[in-house]
Amino acid sequence: YFDAQQAVQAYWLQADLNMEGIVAGAQYTGISYAKNIGTDFLGGPSGLDDQSSDAYALKLGYEADAFTISGAYSQTGKDAGAGGNLDGYGQSKLYTEAWWNYAYVTKADTSAYNITATASVADFGLSAFYTASTTKNGMGAGNDLSMNELTLEVDKSFGALDTSLVYINTDADDQNDGSASNTLQVYLTLNF
Repeated sequence: YFDAQQAVQAYWLQADLNMEGIVAGAQYTGISYAKNIGTDFLGGPSGLDDQSSDAYALKLGYEADAFTISGAYSQTGKDAGAGGNLDGYGQSKLYTEAWWNYAYVTKADTSAYNITATASVADFGLSAFYTASTTKNGMGAGNDLSMNELTLEVDKSFGALDTSLVYINTDADDQNDGSASNTLQVYLTLNF
């Protein structure tokens, strides 16, 4: 719970369960701006309205020694300008957050789902992440904004060196003229 008097209140509620291989979770978060957010430090209009927003997410999955699979769903409130924990710009902690194209799932009036699968095979880590989101009127004039992201990752450690090869396929209405795009990334991390 966060309270900046006469400015903003925010809260985050989360419960997670991992029992005999069953993985489950629930999240609920909200933010509310005080009514005087509409004035600047000189008492004049700031151009900001009194706004609030919230979101919830649910997750269910199964975890074994060699693999994990889970699915999650989230829905944000209809109000714009959620700010803070739901600002639509930064990477959130919602279960449905995309691997690379973050901030879509936290836009106002957005439903999203995520499917994640990870496995360990012969000292290699294999991961697949799929996120899809739809923002109502996200493109304006009654047009929804859709984003789909598929991420595949292979990682392996060589002593103190961690390596990852990542492939990302993105299909978002507001990127690349609405056409799908591909990204390949290499990560090298030296632990010392």
